[in-house]
Amino acid sequence: MVRGDSQILCPVCDSAAQVKPGSSGHRLQSGELPRVRRCPQGHEFRTVERRQEVSLGQLMVRSPSMAKGRDSRYEPFDIVRLGENLQRSLLGTLERSEAEAIARIATDRLDHDVDLLAKELDDARYRNERSPFTHYILHTDVRARVLGALKSIGDPPGGGGSARHRVAFVLYGLSKLGNVRNADHGFADARDVADWLTSEFPKLPAIPASPPPDRTVEQWWPPTYGPPTLPRTVVKRHAKLRRRGAPESRMPSPTVDSTDTVWTSVQGVPTEDFIAEKFRASIEAALEGRPRHRQNSSLVADWVLWHLVGQEIVLTSQLGAFVADCFRRVDDVAYLRWVTVAKELRVSAIYHEAVGLTQHPSPQLRFSRSALHPAVPSLGSGDPTRPRGEL
Repeated sequence: MVRGDSQILCPVCDSAAQVKPGSSGHRLQSGELPRVRRCPQGHEFRTVERRQEVSLGQLMVRSPSMAKGRDSRYEPFDIVRLGENLQRSLLGTLERSEAEAIARIATDRLDHDVDLLAKELDDARYRNERSPFTHYILHTDVRARVLGALKSIGDPPGGGGSARHRVAFVLYGLSKLGNVRNADHGFADARDVADWLTSEFPKLPAIPASPPPDRTVEQWWPPTYGPPTLPRTVVKRHAKLRRRGAPESRMPSPTVDSTDTVWTSVQGVPTEDFIAEKFRASIEAALEGRPRHRQNSSLVADWVLWHLVGQEIVLTSQLGAFVADCFRRVDDVAYLRWVTVAKELRVSAIYHEAVGLTQHPSPQLRFSRSALHPAVPSLGSGDPTRPRGEL
């Protein structure tokens, strides 16, 4: 059921007219809807509009192009793809079945609102006699319904709401509202995130008004050759050190799947092989949608691996801490996404992490080829915050 807002023109000046807020009457039994429209020149006129029947299978989703300066891209609406995208955005916070359930709720809400959202598809690449697609919706329409579905299950705190879904709501917001390809350019920093959280969760305390301290800047670029050694084995976090009640599936695994876990004879703790490609992929997932995310994800991984030179066995917590330290210097939103999962944070703790970033920022790390000397970490120093020794 669709109405093409952009196709209704002012009878006086032929400019596109929008619905005057609060002017829609009650829908008639015939399905017609009386409205008042207003054009940019201020002309008002009355309309009687009828819904057009269209299924979600005839819809495409318009998103900003991934390449700067390119036209918008269109993809068919697909509930399966929506569920997969949702689970990827949540970094494994919800199970696959839970993500699919959220996708179904969001799809039902889209189907209910489609007459208010869909616009006629006039792009010749997709609208032709052989194509089933006739209309499109915006990616922001889909995003809003997914956020609404997560929020409805997560709220209210203490009243039957799910804390995990509230965290999922925040993670999805960080992923989508923090995407710099959005028309509003996404969250710029932690202050934007804190403002958004207080608007969504009014019970959070007010953001401190004190100005942030001056932030020092450091530059780094990896040497032209790779680290001389890489970790071989990762020791997983011991069950006795885990937060009570946290299921095993919630723990981030930056290197391999849980099915690859083996047991060692050293204190009976599980270990896994370190796989650099999967470690890099986990970093890229946290940076997805952020500025230069592919380049920066590779550089963040390099930064961490250079700090692990000479260590054959590392801890999962050690890997997570190094990545978190680098993210805190490079990208606020990626840092918040990473620590939300790694530290198993609740909404209030995510908010305080965002405020902490604004009030007590780490020295900024810029990846720059203009750094005077490619540097490597001083051997024997496990502190990633200390300046590196020169070659």
